[in-house]
Amino acid sequence: WTQVPDGQWYLHLFDDGQPDLNWRHPDVHADWERILRFWLDRGVDGFRIDVAHGLYKQADLADSPPGLPRDVSPFHSAQMPHAWDQPEVVDVYRRWRQIADEYDDRVLVGEVFLPQLDRVARFVGPDRLHQAFNFPLLTAALDAETWRTLIEASLAAFDVEGAGPTWVLSNHDVVRHATRYGRGPEGQARARAATLTLLGLPGSPYLYEGEELGLEQDDVPPEARQDPVWLRSGGTELGRDGCRTPFPWTSEPPGHGFTSGTPWLPLGDQARTRNVASEPPTLLLYRAALALRRELRSTLPREVTWLDLGPGVLAFRRGDVLVVLNTGAQGVALPDGQLLIASGEVEQTLPPGTAAWLRV
Repeated sequence: WTQVPDGQWYLHLFDDGQPDLNWRHPDVHADWERILRFWLDRGVDGFRIDVAHGLYKQADLADSPPGLPRDVSPFHSAQMPHAWDQPEVVDVYRRWRQIADEYDDRVLVGEVFLPQLDRVARFVGPDRLHQAFNFPLLTAALDAETWRTLIEASLAAFDVEGAGPTWVLSNHDVVRHATRYGRGPEGQARARAATLTLLGLPGSPYLYEGEELGLEQDDVPPEARQDPVWLRSGGTELGRDGCRTPFPWTSEPPGHGFTSGTPWLPLGDQARTRNVASEPPTLLLYRAALALRRELRSTLPREVTWLDLGPGVLAFRRGDVLVVLNTGAQGVALPDGQLLIASGEVEQTLPPGTAAWLRV
């Protein structure tokens, strides 16, 4: 809570420049419906709703339970039970869906950062949001057993009419996955393999700017950091600036085609080679994989059939397409079939940190 000069207080779960609204007041609903129509009338394709589970607060504005850790991210319902995922919040999106459905081909996507997949899935359906971000892979190790467990849980949770799972490996709040998977050539290879696997799943992949170039986390100098997390913590928490540096189009510093002036965050040395004009290997793979996915999408069933190809190997079929990811330390033999695409060099075996699609 922040106090203003006249002595009153206002609530803000995040920065003090982002006051929370009282969604128990009908004027708030009316004003937001006006805002939605303002933009829909101008042709926007839809809305990505930040912290979609956090509109309503418990009616009595009770304090959070004592003993909650203060040094942990507040994105879990267990830490903010009086502020996250209140029973009334889904009805907001039922009304918003009615408005969106008055227009052609519009979409509502919710950032619903809750640990329970069934709680996330309840925001999605033919009378609610079209999609919600599905975050388990965002922080998971690149491990075949872990991935299968999380993918199976996601497919089951989002098996609802008119909706499907979404898949996310990086976004503006976490360390880029090429860095999480090891940095350098190993991290780059594993990141390409993870993305190729994700693109083979049913549902909707969400790709974060720069990952198609193979960008890793930038080391932003302290004096250039902008994230409120860094500023409010007095420099004890790095914040998220390292994954938020601008998108590099060319190799020329300092703006790398993003701007002719000084960018809002400095781009690191990687932008000299990982930019659109340089066409790095990761960009070429993304282009080829997305084109192949688009070509095959209408022919592939939603059902996933799992195969056991040994420890450390994730393998599943959709129709006649087999997707194989090797997260182990040794190469594995590939089944007979036509190689459609691979994230690295592949012959008779699939090397560690590599994925491939085959027609079988």
